[in-house]
Amino acid sequence: MRVQTIEVPYDSGWRDRRMGRGVAPLVDQAVSPAARAAGWSMRRHRVDVKAPFTVEAATAFALHRETATAVAATLDEGAFPLVVSGNCNVAAIGAVTGLRRSRGADDVALLWLDAHADCETPETTESAFLDGMGLAMLAGECWRGPMAALPGFAPLAGPRVALIGARQVSEAEVALMRRLGIHALPVAALTEASAAAALTPILTDWRRDGVRAVYLHVDVDVFDPAKVAPANCFAEPNGLMPAHVRDLVAVVGRALSIGAMALTAYDPDCDPDRGVPPAAAEIVAAVLETAGVSAVRR
Repeated sequence: MRVQTIEVPYDSGWRDRRMGRGVAPLVDQAVSPAARAAGWSMRRHRVDVKAPFTVEAATAFALHRETATAVAATLDEGAFPLVVSGNCNVAAIGAVTGLRRSRGADDVALLWLDAHADCETPETTESAFLDGMGLAMLAGECWRGPMAALPGFAPLAGPRVALIGARQVSEAEVALMRRLGIHALPVAALTEASAAAALTPILTDWRRDGVRAVYLHVDVDVFDPAKVAPANCFAEPNGLMPAHVRDLVAVVGRALSIGAMALTAYDPDCDPDRGVPPAAAEIVAAVLETAGVSAVRR
């Protein structure tokens, strides 16, 4: 069994800046040790775009295309795609599109773990931060022209999305997610109850709706910054612990195949004690164990 990292070291169009600088440490200190311990071989692929002038949006959409192509090619080769990206929108849009393209079917759902909803639009955002719009873009709610130009892209239906662990959510995001039917599970849903109790109704509905594969998106600021480490400058208090996410992975793996995953948004400058990579390694190990069991079953 082989895992292929698809490394996208960009943040807001800039290569190897801020959260883009966190890609290599996550691969070297989280993915590689977890793969090695699980007995998986690993191959690395770096996504790059050439542009004479850096433009945040244009670079992001180019990265969507390259990431989707790399994810589809990885799956077609029989390997497990693990995207490691500075920005969330690139990882999520690229991975979901590539997963659907490879499967040739609309049978994919999304589990998005993040301290933020990332469901703003150009009309609702106050920051104008493109990466705060990733979930809305994936749902087809904004940037429709560039998204339609992405080969294989189709809006992901809201009921096939579960946002988990968000602590910073605007009123506009709440309204949009309710309109779309996106499931939103707060931190307490996993810390005060079991992952099985929180997720089983959603997973059951997904299976009835024809979902067969899940893309697992882990923005590492979903972790509690005080108990794990601050992942980036956007870190919010009172997050999840790695054990909560491991439990989630186990519950999902018993119901559906995890077809791809991503680690995103790590800024090593915000984590001087390097607490995030070991936490991320626990999640990668759990996902590879689940993906290995699924492969044996097939």
